[in-house]
Amino acid sequence: MPILNGIEDNEPKTSELWEDPNNPVGAPGNAKWAGAESLEEPAAYSGGYNDASTVPPGIKKFATKVEGSETKPTWDDHIAGLFAKPFWIPQGTKRDRAAARWVEAMKGYMIDLESYESVKHRAAAIYYHLRGRSTPLPGELGEQEYFPKEACELIRLWINQGTRKTSDDKIEPREEEIKDIDEAEWDIAKARKDILELTQEELDYYRMQLDDVLRAGDPDGNSPWQKLGSIHTEWCLHHQEAFLPWHRAHLLYMESMISCPIPYWNFFAKGADEYGNPSAGIPQAFLDEEYKHPLTGLMRPNPLKYSCANGGMSKAAVSPGHRDVLKDTKSKRYVQRDPLLTGGGTEEERREKIAQVKLYQDQILNALTQPIFSQPQGLYGYPWANNQSSDPPPSDDQYPNGGDFDALLEKSNDNFHEWIGPDMADNSYTAFDPIFWSYHANLDRIFEQYIHSHQDATFSSIFPLQPFTGSRADSVSLGDPRKHIYTTIGDMAKTSLALGYSIASPVHQDCPPKPVTQGREDPTAGSKTPYVLFEGVTCTTKSYTIDVYIASQDTSGPAAAPKKHFVGRLTRTGTSASASTGGNIKQGVARVLNAAEAAEYLVIRDDAAPVLSQVVTDIETGERVPEEVYKEWDGFVGRLIWGAATP
Repeated sequence: MPILNGIEDNEPKTSELWEDPNNPVGAPGNAKWAGAESLEEPAAYSGGYNDASTVPPGIKKFATKVEGSETKPTWDDHIAGLFAKPFWIPQGTKRDRAAARWVEAMKGYMIDLESYESVKHRAAAIYYHLRGRSTPLPGELGEQEYFPKEACELIRLWINQGTRKTSDDKIEPREEEIKDIDEAEWDIAKARKDILELTQEELDYYRMQLDDVLRAGDPDGNSPWQKLGSIHTEWCLHHQEAFLPWHRAHLLYMESMISCPIPYWNFFAKGADEYGNPSAGIPQAFLDEEYKHPLTGLMRPNPLKYSCANGGMSKAAVSPGHRDVLKDTKSKRYVQRDPLLTGGGTEEERREKIAQVKLYQDQILNALTQPIFSQPQGLYGYPWANNQSSDPPPSDDQYPNGGDFDALLEKSNDNFHEWIGPDMADNSYTAFDPIFWSYHANLDRIFEQYIHSHQDATFSSIFPLQPFTGSRADSVSLGDPRKHIYTTIGDMAKTSLALGYSIASPVHQDCPPKPVTQGREDPTAGSKTPYVLFEGVTCTTKSYTIDVYIASQDTSGPAAAPKKHFVGRLTRTGTSASASTGGNIKQGVARVLNAAEAAEYLVIRDDAAPVLSQVVTDIETGERVPEEVYKEWDGFVGRLIWGAATP
């Protein structure tokens, strides 16, 4: 398990959650992530690649012998078998096919893996490529086909001992010995862990960093906490390709300030939509009143709850729907969450609140099915959209995905922000709530999953993510016109390990993938997919929710309307008028809600024109916006379209 370093002899030191090299955690890139079949009765071993490779029973004992100085490999007894009958793959037709594919592939490079002379001639190059895992190119077994450290070590020793063919041949040491990679010098990536997995000592150390280093409880505009939160207020990028990379950079910058990883909150866990489930609601770490300071031993206000809002005034304090709840000046200073998530309201209301998570999780699952990451960013930050221009208006069948992976994920993101509470629901206030950081650390985990499962994804690599600088976003520069100094989308599109951190597996498993309702086979219903399309969506100064129903006259809200009529929710997250919005979009984009499930329930044909109804709610006041008002606003009125079914 991860080991906590940094608190010793009651002296302040840098805290780092190190990943135990003997028990790698959650680092994508291993055979499991690649979709390879698991071996029968596998025995895990640490091959020095910071992954979770596996070998069959009995091989560990053999591998130990390889590392000893007594090992004297030959072509006939050892090396030829690595290519013909790789010991780390179980016997069977799949292994035979893999070996045959390797032989055939290398013939294109004038190397015959079945020939001693051919392999001997190119032995050093073959070793370096195998050790570096640039070959073989994974086939049907995925990364399970990579040669493990033990196999590579056999080849290295064979080369250094003179590439003997048989045991009768004399050992002739190579003039320039091939050295193995010194794994002891490898950086061990810091691991972001599920906040539910943290020990009390780890949790309190993280709290201490927010308390002492960032001064989260200090409303002074010059405090590190206020400056850190203001970066999001002034510079955040939304509704465009840079959304996920920019927030990854923001997380890395905070971690560079506190010298320890941010624990993530897994809102994507199975059961998070079930009242009473351990994964449901806000984690207790954000609700505790106090914590014990690791160095002084004193009880202190919990900074995960009592952190100062933007300028020392919560958005709730200026929101008509919330301000009456805040009775004293002190409480107005700190960030506020929805009372239904902190013990308020009735049990029925709390159950309904928790149940909303399913809708947002389904949106994430839908996003993960999309093959395209985003539309190109463009030099000047063109927003994502299925079409760059709406003049002339695109045809309906050009809207099957609604913005690809990042746009669909950001739709869920907006909904979660609103769900958490008043400060999180406003982009000018959101980064001042500590739950923002753990929330986005989990969104970054989902982004990491996408990177590994879509290694052919394309990114606008040189687009600058201001104000962060450096390839790991460990500093900022405000106002420097030299674009080349800034962190780029390409920097943040690397794997987490390349950026210096790994991600531990969640305590509770993620929602399992499910078939996304697309076109329907029933000949009476047709084969197209219904969507509710919103065009001209731009950033707003206030935050709203838009609940959409199909073929229903009841518009009293999600709780009252029959579930089969409910299409979904679109949250328009606002940015207060006082904030700079230079990074946000001015050009309207498109957003869609997939209405296939509701249409399926209601057996609506694709030649029908059912009535759509909407409930638009002002998040600040909690009041419904009259139809005659919101229909005059850009991007607030949806229309039903029948797009082509997504493959």
